[in-house]
Amino acid sequence: MVFVRSFALLLLLLCASCTSLVFAPERVEQPAAVFVLREALHIGLLLPEPVDAPQRWIEYGYGDWSWYALGNEAWWRVFPTVLWPTAATLCRREWVARDEDDLARLVTARGCEVDRVVVERARVETLANELSAKFRDGAEVRRDELRMDFVREDGGYWMGNTCADVAAEWCKALGCDVGWVLIRGSLRAKAPPQ
Repeated sequence: MVFVRSFALLLLLLCASCTSLVFAPERVEQPAAVFVLREALHIGLLLPEPVDAPQRWIEYGYGDWSWYALGNEAWWRVFPTVLWPTAATLCRREWVARDEDDLARLVTARGCEVDRVVVERARVETLANELSAKFRDGAEVRRDELRMDFVREDGGYWMGNTCADVAAEWCKALGCDVGWVLIRGSLRAKAPPQ
């Protein structure tokens, strides 16, 4: 009976999760475009490299170490993954593209959605340096099927601190405003007014 109640509570909470809107800064003096990426079970942020003339974009994301980095995806592992804090990971994946339009085509061809957000260049450089530094000693795990590298990350992953929550914090570090929800299931950038 406890299992049934726990499962019902989990389903209710997951169904109640919402999408937060990301609002780009109104004024940007030295613009740089970043992208919020959404795929089936992952929210990430694509940062240009180099920032002033990108030839590639580095995607960063956050997740549960065992589930995401190690690929332990048995159905029963969902309970510890979302119900209480577990070991976390930071992931990184590289996208090579000629320009932003080419990047959008590549990403959507892999079944992902992206939203372009224009922010201040200096903030992008700061965040990119901070996240890149976490991979300075190399990846602890490589999952070729995902084309991703993983390192352990401080903090705990659970439904109160998911990939969408961490990506929202990165967006805030870039000067964006992010809408609040009780349980954040996704992020979507609000298109600027025309």
